[in-house]
Amino acid sequence: MITTVAIGAEAGGADPAALLCPSAAAEPGRSVVFGVAGAATRPGEVAYLSSPVPVPEDVAALTAPVPPNAVLRTAAPCAGAGCRHFSGHNCTLIERIAAALDPVVDRPPACAIRGTCRWWAEQGRAACVRCPQIVTDRAAPSEAYARAMAPPERAEA
Repeated sequence: MITTVAIGAEAGGADPAALLCPSAAAEPGRSVVFGVAGAATRPGEVAYLSSPVPVPEDVAALTAPVPPNAVLRTAAPCAGAGCRHFSGHNCTLIERIAAALDPVVDRPPACAIRGTCRWWAEQGRAACVRCPQIVTDRAAPSEAYARAMAPPERAEA
């Protein structure tokens, strides 16, 4: 079960486990669906649910023949150091998205996870106006999109 806590935009120093990753894998028992891709007026953009719903056990069958994260936006507790996009302090994924991709909406869309979203906590409005274009498993992404999604290269220990 996901525990949510009220946080503000200055929550960058919060415990990563208290924040949700809005680009998490669709895992039953761990993540929630907060949006559906392709349901918005423009193909490839996300329509947000009024409240998150748990990812069902049969999620792969429900979205077949495409992977769940090609059509669902799901959130789960931030994995912190266990994530290849986490720098130790921040999510480098949203940093790259904010730097590489243009906003797709003028105002942050209504979002049921904003109060606990790591991207909102770190980047605020800059994250939210780009978020509707993010689909974790996107077919044929643009060059800029693919670059933004690529995890940083880590030095060998």
